[in-house]
Amino acid sequence: MPISKDNPYNYEQIKEMFKKRFEDAIEIISVPNITEVCHGRKVGWSVKEIKLDKETEFISATKIRNDNMV
Repeated sequence: MPISKDNPYNYEQIKEMFKKRFEDAIEIISVPNITEVCHGRKVGWSVKEIKLDKETEFISATKIRNDNMV
C-alpha cells in the first residue's frame, strides 16, 4: 500500500512499532488488504462480517497514528 497522509507508514515501520511496544507478547503477520470480493452464479466467495469484542472494535488506527505523530 502506498504511503499517504492517511497511511504514513509502510508495513516494516508498523511491524517495528508493534515489536518495540509489545515485544514477544504478540505475533505479527502480514495479511492482504482485501477491499472487494466479487462472485457470481452462486459459486466462488461469500462475504461475512466478523464481530469482535467492544474493546477491539473501538481500536482506531487513525487515532493511534495521530497520537504517535505528537
